[in-house]
Amino acid sequence: MAQYSFINLVKREAKAYQKSKGVSLAQAQEHIARDAGFAHYHEMVSVSKSNPYESRLMLRALGVEDFESVLYLDSIWYGLDHLVQDLLNGPIAETNAMMFTVENMDVASADYDDESGLLILDVYFEYHGEQDEDRPWCGNEFYIDAKIKLVFREGWEFSYEAPLVIAKVESDRDLDREAEMEYLDDKQKVERQELDMKNFEWGKF
Repeated sequence: MAQYSFINLVKREAKAYQKSKGVSLAQAQEHIARDAGFAHYHEMVSVSKSNPYESRLMLRALGVEDFESVLYLDSIWYGLDHLVQDLLNGPIAETNAMMFTVENMDVASADYDDESGLLILDVYFEYHGEQDEDRPWCGNEFYIDAKIKLVFREGWEFSYEAPLVIAKVESDRDLDREAEMEYLDDKQKVERQELDMKNFEWGKF
């Protein structure tokens, strides 16, 4: 059985409970199963076979009801903010903003490997800073597509290798510049069309 499957993690907890409380393994298993919301241990095992990712199993094994919730654990959310800041240190320095924070997190997909305990989340989020009122506006928000890698051991932590990989990043300043370029391009097209129309009208006489 996979080392980090939900049922295996719960069984591991039961063994730890057995040692700490000095009870039999069967008593420990029954206690953990009922505490997790099952009628008894055999029901929990039966459910794990038919639905290994059942919500009660997940909550007991991983401490969360869904994978997205892992991001909102205090240690993970705080760590994510630091990872983003490190990766965007250069672009942030080009703004006149400060106190950046992660906002509007959206998880597009989640992939959990119960062999390794690795969780990979494909996410979109915004990284918003407070504009320095005494300096000119140079952008204060980034729009980011990224991949976050976490592992479950005794609890959740970031993967040692490439915990955050940014696939795409745009700033509000970039988007404003693109919008301005599109506006100027459209304006030039209209002016050319008007000029062509005038030339056509003159050509008729």
